Amino acid sequence: ADLIEVIDHHRIGAQPTKMPVPFNIDCVGSTSTLIGERIVASGIVPPPEICALLLAGVISDTLILSSPTTTDRDRKIVELFMEQVKSSNVLPYANYTAFGEALFSASSSFSVLSVEKIINTDLKLYEMNDKMFGLAQIEVGNLVELGTRVKEISIGLEELCESKNLEFAILMVTDVVRSTSRLVLAGNRAILKDLPYNQLADCTLEATGVVSRKKQLLPVVFGLVE
Repeated sequence: ADLIEVIDHHRIGAQPTKMPVPFNIDCVGSTSTLIGERIVASGIVPPPEICALLLAGVISDTLILSSPTTTDRDRKIVELFMEQVKSSNVLPYANYTAFGEALFSASSSFSVLSVEKIINTDLKLYEMNDKMFGLAQIEVGNLVELGTRVKEISIGLEELCESKNLEFAILMVTDVVRSTSRLVLAGNRAILKDLPYNQLADCTLEATGVVSRKKQLLPVVFGLVE
């Protein structure tokens, strides 16, 4: 398959292309916002089902507009598409918050997911100063769900480090309701010893108020690797 265009909101790490392609990287909380803005700018009135899908994308990426990555552009798209969805009765929710809570509740099955699924569903690999490392994230409705699974997740992260030759790996378990996270670590802990978070009895780190891997956790980790 040929890559014909890139629309994204992440840091640049694109694959090479055979020919020049349009490349739109912008500082918003969700790629769904960029798609929504294109639709609005074109004068197209999208079907309510498409509005609902894009709405779900923005709400998911921005943790119900609570993430530090959230911009006014994300809020504007959510407001616009929520009005269109409500007027068509496609979704049985009075506002985007209720929709978001239902969305995360439906997708959060942490207690029954395999360790492999927990780690790999949203895993990103990075390289800096000849060191490869991985940061994974999963959203839950309550950090109690992490509970007794810390040990098996730690083992899974160690296996990930070994299989991919990573210096270290971190799983960020984010409570989307309370806007906080717990971190499970594996690999070379000497590099991670200065992470500015409290260590709990189960050796996880309590990252109070940290919900964004890109804007909150990654810069801290980069600072340790430099």
